[in-house]
Amino acid sequence: MVVAARAAGVRKGVKLSAIGTGEEVLGETLGRPVETADVPLEVYRTRLIAAGADAEFADVAVDGSRLVARDGNARLTPDVERVLGRSPRTFRTWAADHLR
Repeated sequence: MVVAARAAGVRKGVKLSAIGTGEEVLGETLGRPVETADVPLEVYRTRLIAAGADAEFADVAVDGSRLVARDGNARLTPDVERVLGRSPRTFRTWAADHLR
């Protein structure tokens, strides 16, 4: 099962973890293998537009994915705790909570 194309996203309240560990954690949580597929950025952009996104949004999404691929988003800030009023959780905890 292909779950993700390693696209950019904001982790809301989840502790920093390496790209590539997500499918491992989800697989363990679900009790079955989970795979990701590396999608070329131009294909990603084309698919976004085909799905109804405008070109400007697609360009921003592709730029974000490029940033994530270079670990450019690998940083923690106090914003999660400030906004949510709690410490960040691990991805494993988030996955388990959302499996229920």
